[in-house]
Amino acid sequence: DKLGNFKLVPQASHVYDNDQLQDKAALEAGCSANFDAYKACINDPPRFNGGLRSGSFHIHLGNDKLCDFNIRHQAIRLLDIFVGVPSIIFDKDKTSNARRQLYGKAGEFRPTNYGLEYRVLGNYCLRSPKLTNLVFDLVNHSMAHIEKEDQMDILNSFDPKSIQTAINFNDIKLARNIMKKTDLPKKLIDEVEKKHDTDMYKAWGIN
Repeated sequence: DKLGNFKLVPQASHVYDNDQLQDKAALEAGCSANFDAYKACINDPPRFNGGLRSGSFHIHLGNDKLCDFNIRHQAIRLLDIFVGVPSIIFDKDKTSNARRQLYGKAGEFRPTNYGLEYRVLGNYCLRSPKLTNLVFDLVNHSMAHIEKEDQMDILNSFDPKSIQTAINFNDIKLARNIMKKTDLPKKLIDEVEKKHDTDMYKAWGIN
């Protein structure tokens, strides 16, 4: 093993000791501004308080439609419904709540010149290819509504405050109630609820 005694761990957050944070790069929070799709404003940059640092699974989507200001914001809110909310159910990482002190609240994104970067998920889905594929399928379902141009019908069917509460406070019961009201296929819902193999090395065949 090239990592020696170290091991890769897809964990949403960790509190590091001060002696591990001596490099000035350890004090840099974010590389550019991120935005709130609900308030249509820039989020305040996170401030490191102590040794808490986080890891994420950011989703980059490229499409001409997503370069439109309104559609981009609508797409982020769709992703919250079909990806962010289910992630509260399948993400079993106990450090995810702490991560949201810094990053990953509902509606968090960065605009890009090719579309958007969705920033809500932690990196739990890196634990297995099945989890990563599940996220891919949930994203595809979300974007199908953008292609059909019926995204406002979906968005108007849900209380945005409930979506934000489910994600921001890791409310699994509320997330389940929301997911049951979506048009997600039963196959995808079953995958969200399924107990996945989360031994990353075994799941990815890493020796």
